[in-house]
Amino acid sequence: YLVAFRRAENVTVRALELASPPDRPITGAFFCRDGKNVVLEDLAVCHFRWNGLRIEFSERVTVRRCYVQDASSRKKGRTEGGH
Repeated sequence: YLVAFRRAENVTVRALELASPPDRPITGAFFCRDGKNVVLEDLAVCHFRWNGLRIEFSERVTVRRCYVQDASSRKKGRTEGGH
């Protein structure tokens, strides 16, 4: 992941473009686990293998005005979902 947090509180991520090469996508753009009061705003997320935005076991997470393209489950040369 390009941006990752665990047990973070009062975090804002704003106005970023996160991308990996379309021909060699990396795992994901953003990962948050056990976060509190997290805001994701005005993000552009493109070309990731598994996840654009991955949020687990977190409280009070706000996602607004984010654009996600081609961040899906790519396995064995095929794409499933996430478009």
